[in-house]
Amino acid sequence: SEEAEVASRDLSLNMSLQILERNRSSLLQIEKALSKLESGTYGQCESCEDHIEMGRLKARPFTSLCIACMEEQEDPRSYLN
Repeated sequence: SEEAEVASRDLSLNMSLQILERNRSSLLQIEKALSKLESGTYGQCESCEDHIEMGRLKARPFTSLCIACMEEQEDPRSYLN
């Protein structure tokens, strides 16, 4: 039916937009990491300024936070303080 076709196109467009946004976000993270390499701050936590562990950088090369700071930001209780 025409309604099903329109719904399918809307779903496809929505999925395409989500993929595009995820790719755009990844590109921004890559550019930020490259900038940090140039400035000598790659691997430094943006929150506490400690060094991010090599294992974390290998797993997530674009990360900007050490594990402790990432966990603190993700903890819902941290928003209460």
